[in-house]
Amino acid sequence: AKDAQVLGALCFNEPFAKAHFLLSATLGGGGKLTEELIAAKGVYKACFPTPEGQTMLLLALELYIMTQKRNGLKKMDDILRCLWENDIVHEDQMDTWHKTENMLHQFYPEFVLEDAIKARETGYKFIDWVQREDDDDAEEEED
Repeated sequence: AKDAQVLGALCFNEPFAKAHFLLSATLGGGGKLTEELIAAKGVYKACFPTPEGQTMLLLALELYIMTQKRNGLKKMDDILRCLWENDIVHEDQMDTWHKTENMLHQFYPEFVLEDAIKARETGYKFIDWVQREDDDDAEEEED
């Protein structure tokens, strides 16, 4: 997947290209996006065990949603919850993704900042919940 074309643009980031092609092969069967992600979770976990790989998977999923399944922009909280509950993407990578709205720009020249902002706004509900749970767990450990 090194030096690959991703949606017509040359991509030099091998982990991102790999994530893009894997998502393209496993999604789009007509079902709910979360159900398709769960069905392929073993493949994602095997191919993207590292933090960098998980971040690239999340970015490639954002690109897939922006270009193929736009209604997913409204459901990012459900999608992030699915990724987290199924141990596909760790919460630290979600937090990094959430804090960097223009992260996808380096891989997709037709990047639209408003779409990225919308995805993060709708995903914030879940990210906020995870952070509050972590804070509660830390407080319990201190007691």
